[in-house]
Amino acid sequence: MRIGGPGWCGAGRVLGLCLLTQCLPATAWSQGLPALPLSFGHGRVVVSGDLAASGAPEDLGFFNYSDYEHSTLRELRVGLGAEVKVNRRLALLGEVRTGELSHLHLFSFFARVQPWPDRRLSIQMGRIPPTFGAYTRRTYSRDNPLIGYPMAYQYLISLRTDAVPVSGDDLVRMRGRGWLSAFSAGAATLDRGVPLVTVFSRDTGIQVSGGRGAVNVSAAVTAGSPSNPQLHDGNGGVTVTTRATLTVAPGLLLGASYASGTFLPDRLSGLGSRPQRGGQRVGGLDMEAAAGPWVTRADLVVSEWRMPVINQPALIDPLRAVVAALEVRRNLVPGFYVAGRAERLLFNTVPTSLGRTSWEAPVTRVELGAGYALLRNLVARTSLQVNRRDGGRVRRNVLPAAQLLFWF
Repeated sequence: MRIGGPGWCGAGRVLGLCLLTQCLPATAWSQGLPALPLSFGHGRVVVSGDLAASGAPEDLGFFNYSDYEHSTLRELRVGLGAEVKVNRRLALLGEVRTGELSHLHLFSFFARVQPWPDRRLSIQMGRIPPTFGAYTRRTYSRDNPLIGYPMAYQYLISLRTDAVPVSGDDLVRMRGRGWLSAFSAGAATLDRGVPLVTVFSRDTGIQVSGGRGAVNVSAAVTAGSPSNPQLHDGNGGVTVTTRATLTVAPGLLLGASYASGTFLPDRLSGLGSRPQRGGQRVGGLDMEAAAGPWVTRADLVVSEWRMPVINQPALIDPLRAVVAALEVRRNLVPGFYVAGRAERLLFNTVPTSLGRTSWEAPVTRVELGAGYALLRNLVARTSLQVNRRDGGRVRRNVLPAAQLLFWF
């Protein structure tokens, strides 16, 4: 199975385009490229968009595979959003996206109600923006300095919502196979797993956000689970998510998130001698510190899933995954920056017929990159990503990548 995309030729074309754009005067780009969101009807309708063209060699280890069945380092991504202000208290917002120009989907569509427009209180209903974590708010924007995604929100583990392992042996034979896994109970076909918290699908439900002074708090009730926020997931459970942030000082922000939901459908969670609810719980801490030309971000995400107890060696304890990430960015001269991110993803152990072992293959990822602003809203980027994994068919790869990112 191959990841579709431009491959080495595509990477060369994107890199060549990056080099070409740096040789052209800014006035050549400014002709015909919108610099700001488009406004109509005296500001009642605002349209914005983004486009990212990325190229890289083929990811034979599927370290960057996504819910969209392609590598996040090899894609053409287009998004178009709109906000319609019905009145001072009500607005309708939506966004459509396409990947590789092969499918168009309604990424988000929700109503935003502000009962008191002069206060920091809003209610959002529909396919809403994410509540958990800090990175989920900057996935497709210029605020993400690197081309790759943090592993907590992208890397696919072997767990699926339509199939479950019947024992520890059944689970560990899929170590490092999240891009194409299979288990003995449930769907018999090979399919991709899920990340700890996905950024490729939006939650459907209701969200309330408010704040006072340096504190902001959000809470949401949505369908599905943090790993798989689907409206029709085969169970009657919901996910409850909360997040709080504190601005300690100018440039220093601390955040904490928690989510708990139902991961497995009823037909699978009820299997075995000790049926489980098939739930998922996720906790996260994040920090952002900005001082002069430096921006530092840290992220810690802990997730656990419960599986039904079916055969021996039984999966009695929750399956746990922990990922820590540290990201640093420095502006060198106006318009040019360098950045780096280091991550480590670990898993707890489960019993097998050969003794206890981690149920998934631990992963280390380091990505270094640089970006140059050709215009205020047009950035050329390059990066080098190194992945190491203690399992799977491919245990190490090195992936150079290039990207053009435009937004308005």
